[in-house]
Amino acid sequence: MESQTLSAIAAQIMAAQDSAQSLEPFSHRFDTLTLDAAYHVAALVNTQRIAQGWQPVGRKIGFTNHQLWEHFGVHQPIWAPVYAHNVHYAQDDKMTCALNGFCEPRIEPEIIFHFAKTPPQNPTLAQLIASIDWCAFGYEIVQSHYPNWQFTAADTIIDAGLHAALLVGQPIPLEGLKGDIAQVLANCSVELYCNHELKDQGSGANVLGGPLKALQHLVALLATEHPTAPIRAGEVVTTGTLTAVFPVAAGQRWHVIMPGFELPLLEVQFTNT
Repeated sequence: MESQTLSAIAAQIMAAQDSAQSLEPFSHRFDTLTLDAAYHVAALVNTQRIAQGWQPVGRKIGFTNHQLWEHFGVHQPIWAPVYAHNVHYAQDDKMTCALNGFCEPRIEPEIIFHFAKTPPQNPTLAQLIASIDWCAFGYEIVQSHYPNWQFTAADTIIDAGLHAALLVGQPIPLEGLKGDIAQVLANCSVELYCNHELKDQGSGANVLGGPLKALQHLVALLATEHPTAPIRAGEVVTTGTLTAVFPVAAGQRWHVIMPGFELPLLEVQFTNT
């Protein structure tokens, strides 16, 4: 695709994001829209957002839960930057989240990691663990600027990986998880509730076999396909939803139960403002 077209797409998605408006998926308009072209647009948007004062502080990995691939018509994980103003840290086990400014928001319970140092390229799980100082349970609030959540993987990359906000529960040192850390995270089970009604059940294994494996996949992907954008010390990375993805609305209260799991959990209540 021509650079002028990619720049025009970047301008359109930024306008939609800033005004909380929907627009026709770009894949419907451009038959030649590839993942590489989408990441090029995402890089243009990132450069312009930084120029506006946005501060990148990490990444989100999307579509690590292969059970969602057929439903959303995607076939591989994607990634996108996360910015400081969209990351919110809980002071205890409860927090609120305002939904104004979001388009068709949904909730994803996720495991989140923080890097104390830059990991090596193509790390082993042991090397990856050695690069991380803490992990936390939290929720990624995702949104779609494409009506009714109809899109391709390329469309999601252009739309910030569908990222809207990251709600981070109280962190614990990674070594606070006793036993084989990767296996503990892969084996964790989760029950997701809205207003005390069970909505879905999931597990850590849903995200590419485990949250640390999803993280390992991202680091390796960046090394081979996006070498100018490696994970660096200080970044926070959220690894994908452990359950199905559900619409959220003001007035709802969401929480999880994770039997036998050692991470502090988080309840979130949604508001309009």
